[in-house]
Parts: sequence; structure tokens; C-alpha cells
Amino acid sequence: MARIIYRDFVRRFLSVLLLLCICWRTVDSTSVFVLDDSSTPLTFALNIAPDSNDFYFHLSGPASNSWIAIGTGTEMEGSQMFLVYTSTDGNNITFSPRLASSHKEPSYSSSIKVSLLDGSGLINGSYVVNAHCQNCTASLDLQSTSEPWIYAKGPSNSFRGNSPTDSIQRHVEYGRFTMNMVQAYGAAAVPTNVLANSGAAEVGPPNSDNDYTAIAHATFTCLAFVILMPLGVVFLRIFERVRWHWINQLLALSVALIGLVIGVYLSTTYNKSKSFNSAHQIIGILVILALFLQAWLGWHHHQVYKRTKRSTPYAPVHRYFGSFLILAGLANGAIGLAFAENNNRILVYLVISILIVVLVAVWVFFNRWRTSRGRSNGLLEIGRNGYSSQRLGSDAHIELVRGP
Repeated sequence: MARIIYRDFVRRFLSVLLLLCICWRTVDSTSVFVLDDSSTPLTFALNIAPDSNDFYFHLSGPASNSWIAIGTGTEMEGSQMFLVYTSTDGNNITFSPRLASSHKEPSYSSSIKVSLLDGSGLINGSYVVNAHCQNCTASLDLQSTSEPWIYAKGPSNSFRGNSPTDSIQRHVEYGRFTMNMVQAYGAAAVPTNVLANSGAAEVGPPNSDNDYTAIAHATFTCLAFVILMPLGVVFLRIFERVRWHWINQLLALSVALIGLVIGVYLSTTYNKSKSFNSAHQIIGILVILALFLQAWLGWHHHQVYKRTKRSTPYAPVHRYFGSFLILAGLANGAIGLAFAENNNRILVYLVISILIVVLVAVWVFFNRWRTSRGRSNGLLEIGRNGYSSQRLGSDAHIELVRGP
């Protein structure tokens, strides 16, 4: 009887011990990082499969961000990244393994073999990725107890895409953390216990970020086309101040040129704009180049006028070509906002641009009407700047006609 009791005790003891070993091994072979800085934390958990170069991982985070990503290393340069965003229909996720080069948008890499597993999707307002990454440990030090990783979150907007090559906007938050690779080693399965940090630690607080280059590009180009160039029209057409006009328009050209240079640099940081083949880029470059021609037309006309005191054929060309370039620049601003996926700002931009154009046009035409009616001699004359003050379409070569 005692022997039976002893055997039963030993059997139960060994069963409990085996269960404890299994539970210990399950916990021990997972490293978990949880960034709990919002109502929906960003979570990354890792299991490294034994005797292979594979690992299994769980990635989840708030779908209120247009995308979330995890990457290897201490910075973007050379990082192997795992990025996820909402599918076009809004009901699923698109997973995109990418490689990063410097601080530019990472590019999709077909060489990173990742298979999505059960449980992945857009679930209760969260991105959820359960995945198996094949031959993905080459860049990792599996003996490290503090292997560096990075994370990032995209802006809150309506971006969606079905292709892993889709272009994304610059992150609004990023940071660093470390993971214990030794602790993560030993399980060939997706981590399941992912509620709290285990074998991971955040390195410093999250960093806020913004696309300041895009803001600078928009600021300079809007200043040139929305404010300065229409102001130059007012100086010449209403106040007939040639000096103010050319100083202002030269300033506008300089500001627009700065905006172009910033835009060219900005284009090199995004995959969708690297080829410089979008409508916004092509129109923008052509308009800026045409502004130099416009400046030459105005300068040449004025030089001829100072010698002859007569208007020239360049005057109407300069006038109408300038108006066309201002309108083209304003229209390209709206195209640029759409290209940058800032659709919520397009309407405001259009309202402001149209309002300025209408106000300037009404002011100019009213000034011409008042001037023509106010002449006691009832005749038309060339303005002192060499541009005709007469109605559109009349002879621009009349130097001066006075009444008796």
C-alpha cells in the first residue's frame, strides 16, 4: 500500500515538474516589448526558432496611425523593417517587409521572406501581425541580451494601400528599444503571452517628428505664388510703381526658386517621387523655368521703353504670360497637396487662392475703369511704366494722346 502511494506521489510530482518546465520554457523563449504610450499599445514579441535562421513574431499597434513599423538596429540606415498599414477596402492589413537606406522612406524588399499566419488582420481598431520570417536572423546577434531595435508610427490620416510597395508618409513618432535574444531563443511558434514587457527595455522616451522639409517647401511656394506675385500685380497695375513691381517679383522668383530646391530634395526622400515624373513635379519645374523667361520679358520691355518712350510688343506678352504663370502655380499647389495626400487642406487652399485672384482682378479692373472715366480729356494714354492703361485689346503702341 505504501509503495502504491509512493509511486502515485512520484508520478504526480513528475507531472507537475514537467508542466512547470514547459511553462518556464514558453515564457523564457519569448522576448516582448510593449510601448504603452496610447490607448492601444504598440507591441512586438519575438521567438527565435532553434537550429535555424528563422524567427516568429507578433506585431500589433493602433490602426489610428496610418502605419506602424519595427526595425532592426539603432537607426534606419541598413535596418530590416516590418511595416503594416490598412488595406484599400479598410477591412484588412497590408504587410510590407522593407530595407532602409539613410533617413529616407524604406523600400520594399522581396528578399525578406515573411509569411503571415493565423490571427493576422485588422482587429478591433488594431493592426495585428502574426508572422514567420525565414532566414531573417543574419543581422541579429543571437547571443546579445540587449539587441537594438527601432520602432515608428505614421501620421493619423486616411492612407490605405494594397501593395507592399505603396509610399508612406514620414513618421510622427519613433524610438529605440532592446531585446534579449538569449531569452527569445528556443520556440518555433508565434508568441502568445504578449501583454507585458519581458526581456525588453525602451531606450529613452519616444521622439516626436514632423515632415519639416515638406512644410518648408509648401511655405516658400505658397508665399511666392499666393502672396508675393499677386502683390506685384497690384504694385504695377494699380499704383504704377515699376520699381516696386520688379523688386517684388524678383523677390517672389527667389522665394519660388528656394521652394523648388527644397522640393527637389524632398522628392529624393520618398519612393513615389524619386523619379520626378508626377504632374506636380513636372508642372512645378516648368513654371519656375518659365518665370526666368517672364523676368527677361519684363526687363527687356522696360529697357526698350526707356529708350523709345513707347510701349513694345513684349508688354502684352509679359502681362498675360505672367498671369498665366501665377494661375499655373496656384493650380499646382492644389495638385501638390493631393500628391502629398493632404486632401483635408486642399479646399482651404483653393478658397484662399481663388479669393486672392478675384480680389486682385476686381481691384485692377475697377482701377482701370475709374481711371478711364476720370480723365477730363476723355482720351486714353500709355501709363508712365510703358504698359497701356487702355482697355484690353486696344492699341498698345500709342505713346501719348492728348485732347485739344
